[in-house]
Amino acid sequence: QRTYEYCITGGASHFMITVATNTMDVMLRSIEAVRAYWQNGGKGLLGLHLEGPYLNPAKKGAHIESLIKTPTLEEVKMLIEKGGDVIKMITIAPELCPDDVLAFLCENVMIVSAGHTNATYEEAQAGFGKGIPVATHLFNAMTGFQHRAPGVVGAIFNDANAMSSVVCDGVHVDFAAVRVAKTVMEERLFYITDAVSETKDALYPHVFKGDRFTLPDGTLSGSCLTMIKCVKNGIEKVGICLEESLRMASQYPGQLLQKEMQIGKIEENYIAQFVVMDDDYNVIRVIS
Repeated sequence: QRTYEYCITGGASHFMITVATNTMDVMLRSIEAVRAYWQNGGKGLLGLHLEGPYLNPAKKGAHIESLIKTPTLEEVKMLIEKGGDVIKMITIAPELCPDDVLAFLCENVMIVSAGHTNATYEEAQAGFGKGIPVATHLFNAMTGFQHRAPGVVGAIFNDANAMSSVVCDGVHVDFAAVRVAKTVMEERLFYITDAVSETKDALYPHVFKGDRFTLPDGTLSGSCLTMIKCVKNGIEKVGICLEESLRMASQYPGQLLQKEMQIGKIEENYIAQFVVMDDDYNVIRVIS
């Protein structure tokens, strides 16, 4: 409920709650927590995003390396059996995901995303070719673009169907890099907040550092963005026009959620939810 209230004040009527790499017990309890929220009339929550544990330790970022592992078909089947109605997105390192596991995930999870990956250009390209439609937080925790090693970023740029989220805060990604990505990707690029809250007594002790969150050792661990701040940064810092910046916060991510979600457009049969803002991009109210 606190997450929903934070999102609403920041102009996001819907949100996907993320569980970072953790124990199986925590993941299963998270599934039950989402169900309980829905059953109690909770609003706005689209489902659960599992960011891990099937990542590449070489690109772990703030994730706990000791809990990162290679997926097995047996384990992912168990997860979907217990939480298939709740798990709407999972981020994986495609180069470490066996073909049978990837095929199962692409068939049974709404969004399978490439992220925290050390894949080569060819490995990333293969993952997109096998059904992965999107990447998690472009540039962060993935192999970058180099002229002799195009990496995951190069594969995203070069695949006409691959989409990606980007953290548009000038900290996770320089605004000039967002501008380059937008020029290349056009409507395939959309915003994500990657926002976290300050925690002390947990596996992920996020420390607030003014315009970001870090682990105690200084590792970047999340943003303090709201979605309307992404829109504003896109307009004022990147140079994206208002209409397109709004689409990057609504229509484009909505395309990934398939028609069953019916959000992201002002169109017949879509959920009628509107964000009202002033000329300075401050949220006045959300109409639902």
